[in-house]
Amino acid sequence: MIKKDRIEILEAFDHLLGKFYTMVGVYAVEQPKDDQIKGLINVAWTSIQACGNQVKQAVDAGQSVTEIELIIFRFEQQLDALDPLHPFVPSEKL
Repeated sequence: MIKKDRIEILEAFDHLLGKFYTMVGVYAVEQPKDDQIKGLINVAWTSIQACGNQVKQAVDAGQSVTEIELIIFRFEQQLDALDPLHPFVPSEKL
């Protein structure tokens, strides 16, 4: 894999990490119960770790940058599904 491809993959993964920290930070401002924020952090971080493992396996297997970016995109969607403030997540306030 060429250096340019690795940089693209790292940038996509970095975007996923940024999404995680933004989600946790914005939700923390809402002052949820401690167990709610801890649960969100634990589940979301487990998703990040799983993504990292799949990306490593894909790189080792020689998959294309596009295929790897699709793996990362799938985990982005998982973070959206976990985000209690995401507009597509049902809210208890409704």
